[in-house]
Amino acid sequence: MKGKHYGAPVWDLLGGRVREKVRAMVLLEGSGRDALVASAQRAKAEGFTAIKLTPFPSEWWRSDTRT
Repeated sequence: MKGKHYGAPVWDLLGGRVREKVRAMVLLEGSGRDALVASAQRAKAEGFTAIKLTPFPSEWWRSDTRT
């Protein structure tokens, strides 16, 4: 309400800007190790420095050479 009353954004009423930039993250897409790795490589090439992914089965990361 105060933002509308004073015609100012709320962040300005709370003391102004706190930071110049915000780190953006990307949600990786894909099912399986290879798809997630490819998705992470694309995100890195696009300039992302942070990733997020949903929980996944640990079997994806097991080596095929294990016995």
